[in-house]
Amino acid sequence: MTVATLASPKSKGRKRADRLRDRRYATETREQLAQRFPRCFMPKGAPKLPLKIGIYHDLKLAAPDISSRRLHLALRDYTGGPTYLAALREGAHRLGLDGWPDGIVSADQAADARRRLSSKKRRIAKEHADDQDRAA
Repeated sequence: MTVATLASPKSKGRKRADRLRDRRYATETREQLAQRFPRCFMPKGAPKLPLKIGIYHDLKLAAPDISSRRLHLALRDYTGGPTYLAALREGAHRLGLDGWPDGIVSADQAADARRRLSSKKRRIAKEHADDQDRAA
């Protein structure tokens, strides 16, 4: 038997509830970061600039009241969006918590961001096409 066969409908609902909770945590924490570090973190939908490598550790020191889990979720949400990925261009300055440049985006990092953005766009287009097929 596979693990999928053992999963009950209740566990699927639990996973959905966990995803919704994590989404809420990410959104709430992103708002906190934008308020506390406005020169580094932009609000949802605003143009973004690349963050310095290792900013998670800086955040742990500067905001010890925010849990590791919430920081992880917020950073994953912030850095995984199309606006952020589009900002990762070779030679672009990365920002520290104070808003000052702290590092530069390398060619490999820019190429990886382009690949991830392209993949994200393809997935969104496929989901949109699937939604239209279901509606028809």
